[in-house]
Amino acid sequence: MSGEHPILLCYDGSDGAKEAIEVAGRLFGGGHAVVLNVVESLSPAVFYGAKGDATFPPTEDVPLHVPSLETGRRVAREGVAAAQTAGFDASPLVDITPHGTSHRIAEIADEYEAAAIVVGARGLSTLKSIVLGSTCHELVQHARCPVLVVHRNREGTDIGERE
Repeated sequence: MSGEHPILLCYDGSDGAKEAIEVAGRLFGGGHAVVLNVVESLSPAVFYGAKGDATFPPTEDVPLHVPSLETGRRVAREGVAAAQTAGFDASPLVDITPHGTSHRIAEIADEYEAAAIVVGARGLSTLKSIVLGSTCHELVQHARCPVLVVHRNREGTDIGERE
């Protein structure tokens, strides 16, 4: 399916994301994949506004993203290892955004001309989904390529082997 266009594997380190990569490996038979970890981080304006400081230092003087970026890189490397185990030729990508994760994932999929986006569903309750929003739901609404949403296997059997 992917040909020269990669599969975009969204990975946040959760069990659902790991399971999504495993399912994608079985469905797509490997190929090239980009393992994406999107880190939502406060913008300097929000950060300094919360501290009550109306002045903003130059962006390069604000090390707000350093811990987030290092964590994102570690998580992305873990995702690459999972993708390689699932049969993909994978490379990591970490992106930091102060905006919605789903919109940024859709933009990155466009930039990479992804054949598909694979994401694990967290299984939020209806109320939590309404209050917190659903990255998967928003992604399905905004992405221009196919989106595979993999729900966690709750029965303890392999998703690919259910009857």
